[in-house]
Amino acid sequence: MKKLFTDFTKVVEIIPPTKNTEKFFKSIKILKEVGVNTVSIVSNPIGKPKLPALYIAQYLIEQGFKVIVHYPLSGRSKVVVESDMLQAVSIGVNIILVLSGDSHGQRFQEGMCMVDAIKLVKSHNIVVGVAVDPNNINHEYLKAKVGAGADYFQTQPIFTVDGALRFLKEISRYELPVLMGIMIPKSQSHLIKLCQIPGIVIPLEYVGSFKKIKSEEIFIINALEQASKVINVVKKEVDGIYLSIPQSMFAHIMEIK
Repeated sequence: MKKLFTDFTKVVEIIPPTKNTEKFFKSIKILKEVGVNTVSIVSNPIGKPKLPALYIAQYLIEQGFKVIVHYPLSGRSKVVVESDMLQAVSIGVNIILVLSGDSHGQRFQEGMCMVDAIKLVKSHNIVVGVAVDPNNINHEYLKAKVGAGADYFQTQPIFTVDGALRFLKEISRYELPVLMGIMIPKSQSHLIKLCQIPGIVIPLEYVGSFKKIKSEEIFIINALEQASKVINVVKKEVDGIYLSIPQSMFAHIMEIK
């Protein structure tokens, strides 16, 4: 099987800022302090405008980070994709997560289709990742992505050991590296909001395990422990984890084993 990274890697999700860049730069400093060296940059999450992912990528590369850039295809023509990949290569980006940008994995009426985009990105000698929903794997669509040249899979968040093992068993037929999504809530209210985001499926048993916790400090400890349980089980089976964690919790990353 191919390898995405030399060693098991914690890849931390970065959401570009809008106006409050001071808070963003402070969070980057914390990541360096806790030993994170690989980050994945989200592009306009939930349809909210942010500074461009490639712009942020250039800054982070200058700070010594290895970067993965999310690249949704919504509304992007072949010319736009081609231009963006030229920019990516010029600033040192060599891993792109190509996303459809919608919730169903279908092609947009405007913009490149997934298969053509994967081929175009790969033509620039860029490693291409594609998303996979661990709760509802569309194998026909996934085979098309693999056939187009996808190099690795990145999952939507997985919250339990059972869920992680089921997914790995089902995805093993493809023999591609896996970056497993791990999401860590910071509070009861945050967990409730996460349950309402399309594409994120949180098992009832996971949600239930937090119901009696009133202290935010204990909540965070419990969330970190549950994430560590999943990671310890899958560590030898995946190339790394894709860690979605609030910026306010970046200092806790060292506690995730």
